[in-house]
Amino acid sequence: MFAALFVFLFFLMLWIWAAFLLNSAYAESLPFSLGLRSRLAADYSPGEFSGSQGVFRLSIFNEVFHDLGLSPEEAEERSEEIKIAMGSPVPTATARNFEGDDPFTATPTPQPTSTATSTLTETPVPTSTYRPTKTPKPTKEPKIDPSDTPLPAFSATPTKCWVNPVIEILDPPDGVTYNDGDDIPAQAFAYDPDNVDPDTCQQIGVYPSDDGVGIEKVEFMIYWVDGGDILVHSQDQLSVKYCGFTGTSSCNTHPVNSPYWPDGFTPINDGLHKLKVRAKDDGDNYSDWVWVYFTINTGPAPTPTPTNTPTETPTPDCSTITINGFGTDEDRAYWTINNGSSTDITIDEIYLNWPLGDGELDYVKLGPLDFEKVIWNEDGHESPDVNITSGWTGESRVIPLSASMRLIFDFDLDPAADDEYTLSVGFAENSCTPLFSN
Repeated sequence: MFAALFVFLFFLMLWIWAAFLLNSAYAESLPFSLGLRSRLAADYSPGEFSGSQGVFRLSIFNEVFHDLGLSPEEAEERSEEIKIAMGSPVPTATARNFEGDDPFTATPTPQPTSTATSTLTETPVPTSTYRPTKTPKPTKEPKIDPSDTPLPAFSATPTKCWVNPVIEILDPPDGVTYNDGDDIPAQAFAYDPDNVDPDTCQQIGVYPSDDGVGIEKVEFMIYWVDGGDILVHSQDQLSVKYCGFTGTSSCNTHPVNSPYWPDGFTPINDGLHKLKVRAKDDGDNYSDWVWVYFTINTGPAPTPTPTNTPTETPTPDCSTITINGFGTDEDRAYWTINNGSSTDITIDEIYLNWPLGDGELDYVKLGPLDFEKVIWNEDGHESPDVNITSGWTGESRVIPLSASMRLIFDFDLDPAADDEYTLSVGFAENSCTPLFSN
């Protein structure tokens, strides 16, 4: 809008400049020729037109000056100046001839002053044109530098946890008694929490859906407690279901009235028994041992008829009592004593000769595998030999009928497997003294 206004004012001022330039005061010859002057003689006599004289009004000037910031009085004054300038006559020069000679100098002819009085009409003050208010542009969202944006708090993902497997005995229930004609069950449920719940390793396994998850094997052991904690049966199960007497889709049981345990030669005896189990996972980690107790009761043995005939004491068959299974483990040397006689036997004498390199003898242990108990303890007995007939600790030294127990000697130093030893054991019930020597 302002550009158009400036163009208009430029041409207006150019027109006014031309009017003054061509005024009679400047009617003399110009230093340049524009080719605008008439070559005809000027005629200033009254014309034939006798019409009434009108008033030319340019109200647009007021609006223009108002837009330029002039006050109404200043705008009106400037408008009057322009009207006066535009109302002045412009003298022209009369051409001398048509050959292009310099024209005659125009002499203005006095004109009678018009007597007509024009009634002044009040010029209305131009009304300000409403300009719409510019609508502000919506504020742009500031661009955020990602480096300035605070990162959300990071919660470390817990790493995979690792725990030992879990095992639970399903059968038999603790404290139950099995009589003649009953069947003994043995079943366990095992799983590895770090496979069932790898995030928190909670013990949330459910039977049977989680039975065997992450498990490599389950070990079953049954001990005859009343017979001196003798191991009478063992079984490893490598897949579900985990059964102490084998089985897959269902677990097998073992009858009480059978004369032997599943190995075919260990007899079943009345009394308190213990079932002990543990699990091994696929990472070679073991669970804790868990156990329950149960009792076998096949009924009272028939009472023999008393007789006055004295019975002869049977001569023991010492060939049925043997010592074998020699081995070494760290600072220990051990043997297995097998009682194949017809009665229980009790150790009452031990003789051992050992190499000087084994150091001093600290103690002696007796019992089933992994359940040996200290029967003699006189720490610091020097080599090369010892004959033990006293100083027993009070733990059982009985080896039951048809049972095998391990005899362990603990030294200061580590024995070698090829060391030479001499061992003999005596028993209170007979004169047998089985001997081992290498």
